[in-house]
Order: sequence, then C-alpha cells, then structure tokens
Amino acid sequence: MPKLPEQKARDFEILDKSTFSRGTLDKFKPPAIKHHLKLPIKPIIGVLILVLVLGGIYIISKTYFPDLIKQKAPAQAEKSPEFEYPLNVNDVKFPSEFLKEKFLANFQKASVEKDADTRYKLLEEDFMFLNGFYASTASYDFRVQLEKYRDYIKKNYPGQYEKNKGFYDFACIDKLCAGASEAKYPPEIIEIQNALAKNTSISPVIRDSLVRNLDTAVFSKDKNNQGNSYISVLTSLSLEYKTSKDEAVKDLYLKLNDYVGRNYPEFKVPESVKVES
Repeated sequence: MPKLPEQKARDFEILDKSTFSRGTLDKFKPPAIKHHLKLPIKPIIGVLILVLVLGGIYIISKTYFPDLIKQKAPAQAEKSPEFEYPLNVNDVKFPSEFLKEKFLANFQKASVEKDADTRYKLLEEDFMFLNGFYASTASYDFRVQLEKYRDYIKKNYPGQYEKNKGFYDFACIDKLCAGASEAKYPPEIIEIQNALAKNTSISPVIRDSLVRNLDTAVFSKDKNNQGNSYISVLTSLSLEYKTSKDEAVKDLYLKLNDYVGRNYPEFKVPESVKVES
C-alpha cells in the first residue's frame, strides 16, 4: 500500500493571549489612536493657573475694594423726574381762601400721584378753577396764568390735550386781548355798565362779575356766546331784585331785557327769573 505524503505544517497557529508581550500588543495599536489620546498638558495647566489668578483677584477685590465691582443700575430703574408745577401759585390772586385751599390741595395730591391718568385729572380740575377765576374777573393776570397752564398740559400730557382740546380753548375777555380795543360797545350796554358801577345795593363781587359778563358779550364774535352772556346777566339781576327790591336794579333788568329782545330774539329768559315791568 503506497505511503501517504506527510501533511505540511499549518501556516498559522492559534496562540494563547498570554504568549503576547506588552511590546507585541503595542504593535497592534493604530498610530492615529495613540496620537489622539495624548492630552495637551501644558495649555491645560496654563488655563488652570489663569483661572486661579483671576479668582484670587476677584476675592481680594470683593473683600478690600467692594466699590470696584458694583454694577450700574439699568436705565429703566433710574428714579423718575420730580413733579413740576404748572405755575407759581404765589402769582395767582385767588378770589377766596376756600378756592385757594382747594386749588393747592389738588396740586399737592398731583405732586405725589404715580398714576399719570389720576394726576392729569387733578391738574385738569385746577385748570377749570383757574378758567372760572378768569371768566368771573376778566383779569389779564388770570389769562397769563391760564396760557402758561395750557402750555404745560400740552407739553406734558399731549395725548390728553388733543382729546380735550376744546376744554383748553378759552375766550379772551380782558381788555388787553388782541382786538379788544376795537370792540364796539352798544350805547345801551354802556349805559347799563355805568349804572351798575354806581349801584350800592349789589355786592361789589357780584357787580364786578356782571360788568365782566357784559364785556364778554361785547368782545365775543360768536352770537351764541353773546346771547348766553346777556341771559346770564339778566338772571343775576332778577335774583338781586327779588332779594333787595331795589327799583334801580329792576330798571337795569328791564333795559337789558329790552335790548336782548330786540337783538337776540332767539334767546329767551327762563320764566322763573322774569321780572314784570
């Protein structure tokens, strides 16, 4: 029987892991992996040193120089401007102490009020008072204060001013107004004003108010304003006559009533205040 050929040794052997030395294992590690696993030691040490130095500076500054690290408050947190008064109350000649106290009380409330709408309402009420002072006296001094007050509202409350513009448009009734010198007084009105100035049964305050209302009617270019002013004077004269029974007051009433009837027939005196001749 022929002899079989001997088998050649296997080209590879299965080796136990224990047969590999440390150096042998290193030969199987890819060079790229070995390169990326190395950490940059020197830069890291430099960063750590910088952090420690800055931290030390901060601690020392906070301890010994606290003002150096104070932060500035944001702009919106700054204190709001102080309240400014529309006018100097010392320049206002108030008709009475009561009205003065009321006027000043509104100013004081407005000066501490934080809500803009509430503050405006207080200032608006004082403008109404001031306008009433001017209407009852026709004094140039009040007109100056009214104009100053109006400019203040227009500047500080432009939205409210535009919505209520008619409220701030007051008629110029004092004799220093532009065009007032050109006003033509009807002879009947001149006669009534002269008689009023001499009458002593009517209190000076009411007498002056009646004269100013007649001035207002003459100065105004609006017939409605003229007629309403005359009816207002007739109403006051009627009340004065019913109180004093002064025939001179009755005579003034009848003369003005005749003038209004001829020139302003559309305006009627209320039945409750009529005075029979």
